[in-house]
Amino acid sequence: MNVSVEWLNAFFDQGHRSAIELRDLLTAHTATVEEVIPLRADLAPIVVARVVEERPHPDSDHLHLTRVDVGTGELLDVVCGAPNVAAGKLYPFAPTGTVMPGGLKIEKRKIRGMTSNGMLCSARELGLGEDHEGIFELTVDAEPGTPLLEVMPIGDTRLVVDVLPNRPDLLSHVGIAREVEAITGAPSRLPSIDTAGIEIPPPKRFRRAGNAGGIVLHLEDASLATRYMGIVVRGVKVGPSPQWLVDRLSAVGSRSINNVVDATNYVLHELGQPTHAFDLAKFDLETKLPQKTVVVRTAKSGETLVTLDGVARTLTPEMTVIADSTRPVGLAGVMGGQDTEVGRETTDIFIEAANFVPSRTRRTRRGAGLSTDASYRFERGVDLSLAPVALERAAQLVIALAGGRVEHPPVDLYAGDPARRRPRAGAHHASAARRRLRRRRRGRRGGRALRTAQLASRPRRRGRSDRGGRPPARLPGAARRDPPVPARQHTGRPVVDGRGASARRALRARTSRGASHSFSRRRRESRATAQPAGRERSASASNAARIARPAR
Repeated sequence: MNVSVEWLNAFFDQGHRSAIELRDLLTAHTATVEEVIPLRADLAPIVVARVVEERPHPDSDHLHLTRVDVGTGELLDVVCGAPNVAAGKLYPFAPTGTVMPGGLKIEKRKIRGMTSNGMLCSARELGLGEDHEGIFELTVDAEPGTPLLEVMPIGDTRLVVDVLPNRPDLLSHVGIAREVEAITGAPSRLPSIDTAGIEIPPPKRFRRAGNAGGIVLHLEDASLATRYMGIVVRGVKVGPSPQWLVDRLSAVGSRSINNVVDATNYVLHELGQPTHAFDLAKFDLETKLPQKTVVVRTAKSGETLVTLDGVARTLTPEMTVIADSTRPVGLAGVMGGQDTEVGRETTDIFIEAANFVPSRTRRTRRGAGLSTDASYRFERGVDLSLAPVALERAAQLVIALAGGRVEHPPVDLYAGDPARRRPRAGAHHASAARRRLRRRRRGRRGGRALRTAQLASRPRRRGRSDRGGRPPARLPGAARRDPPVPARQHTGRPVVDGRGASARRALRARTSRGASHSFSRRRRESRATAQPAGRERSASASNAARIARPAR
C-alpha cells in the first residue's frame, strides 16, 4: 500500500507529522512500513546559493555575470540571463554535473566568451511551477551550500506499508488515518476537496433491477456481487485534472489520465472502494432500445473484450463481466473495457460502485491474467457500507472538476444487511466473561500500565462503541478481517456452550462417566501388561484345558 504523507496529513487539522514519525508510529502499532521514498529525490543535488556580485555581461544586453557563494569557500563564476538576479539574494543553484528534472545535464561551458560554472534555477526548471520569467528567489534563512530539500518542504514522501491479508481496511488513506487517530488521539476527518453545495440525492434501493435515469441496472445473481450501485452524471466536460489532484495521484504511483478518471482513482486511494466511470453514449450501440442497459453477469464462453490496456481477452464462464444488452464492456472488479472508455468527446457518464464477491473476482483476475488496484482490494474484501459513500464522493468530485448534473437518484441493487442473530441463552454472559480483563493484567500482558481512561478510549478511537453502546463518530471504512480461528482439539474437558444450567450439568455428568469408564479400561490394560510371563503361560494352559474338557 502506497501512502502519501501529505495526503495523510490532510486528514488532521492539528499537527503535521513527518514521514519518519509516521513510519515509526505505524510500524510500532499497526503494520510494517517497508520503505520511505522521497518523491523529489531529483532535487537532491540542488543547493542554496548566495549571489555575492552581479554586473552586466559586456557582450550582451540581457545576460548578467555573477559570482556565487555555494558554501565551498570559493566563489563561482556563473552567467545568468534572468532579469531579477541581484546581489545579496538567495537562489537555488545546480552545480556542474547535475541532471535537471527535465533531463538537462549542467556542464561547465562558455557563454558569450565567459565561463559559467553551474546554473541559477527558475521554478519551472526545478519542476515547481510554470514561472520561467526569472530565477526562483528564496526567502529562507539558510547558509549557502545547504541542500534545497532541507530548507523547503518540496515534494511529497511515499510510505510503502506491508498490509497483511486480514487488514484490507488499511488499503486506503482513510484506514491509515484511522490508525493514526487511534494511536495519537488526534481527531481526523475527510480532506476538503471543494465540493460544498454539490448535493447528490439519496439512492433508491432495489433487489435485482432499477432505473438510474436513462440506464437500467440488472444484477443477474447475488453470488456475483453483494451490492451494485450506479449513478448517471450528464453534461460533463472532460479535460486535464488540476495540479493538486495530479500530485496526489502521482504520490501513490498512479498517473493522471483526465479529470473524470482521476476522480474515480482518487476515491479508490482515499476510501479503498474501487469505482469506475463509463461513457454512457457507448452502451447499446447496436440496439434501438429506449433506455440503456448495464448487467452484472457471468461471461459466455467465447466472448471477447478489449480491456483498457489494449489487450483482446477471451472470456470464460468463470469470469464476471459488466455488460450491456449485447456484449461485455468490462471485467467486473478488475478493469474496464476500451469500447466504453471516457474520452474528450464524452458528455454523459455512468459511475459504478460495487462489492464484487472476492472468489469471483479472483477467478476473473486469474483468467484474464492481470492484476489491478481494484482487483487487489476486491479479492481481500471491501466493506459493504463503503459503496454509497464512495459513489457520492466520486460524483461530487466529478461535478466539481468537470461540471455536470445529476438528474436522477442513484440505484442501489442490494438485498439489505443480514438480520442479526439472536444470542443464545447465556451467550452474553460467556462473551462478557471472555472480554473481562483486570486492568493490572492488561498492563502486565501489554508490557506497560494503562489508565482506565486510556483503556476506555482506545476502542472508541478504532470505531467501536463504548460501554453505553453509542456508536462513535468515525471515518468511513472497513473493519479488519481476521481469519477464522480453527476449532480446538478435544481435551476431555466439558465444553460450555451457553445452553443453560441443566444442559451444562448433564454434559458434565456424561463427561465424568465417560472419563471414569476410560480410567477403568486403562487400569485393566495396565494390570494385564504388568503380569509376569509365567503367570501368563499358566493362564493360557488352564484356558486350553477348559476348552478341551467335554461338556456334561
